[in-house]
Amino acid sequence: MILWNKEQSKDGNLSYVAETFDHKPSIQEIKEVIEEYINNQVKEEIYSGLVVDNNTVWLSLENQINYQSTYSLTCQTEGKNLPQTFKFGEDYYKTFNTLDELQEFYLMVRNHIDSCISKGWQAKSEIDYSKYEKLLT
Repeated sequence: MILWNKEQSKDGNLSYVAETFDHKPSIQEIKEVIEEYINNQVKEEIYSGLVVDNNTVWLSLENQINYQSTYSLTCQTEGKNLPQTFKFGEDYYKTFNTLDELQEFYLMVRNHIDSCISKGWQAKSEIDYSKYEKLLT
């Protein structure tokens, strides 16, 4: 069993993420498990971590492509395709009437995605695999 992502709650309790193997894992297997966990955390944060007007913007890959395509077309046509309306959350619709409004939203989306990816890279770089390597020898 390997443990990582140690967190201490305000009441002093510790929690970890754990993975159990049915064999002695290689360091590569350990890295793959931990990095897959981090990648899934990043993906979840990208998908559901952006809030606009108190509504979650679901940033699935399909929605990311749709937002990028709409923004690109709006730039190319100098806003002739405006207004554009997107659905956020369960029943919230937001209309963008100007290129500036759409650009502000799209940059918010990109900044959110980039920030999530950077946090994932940081989390991966902070893992000390030497602790696992010592246990494997």
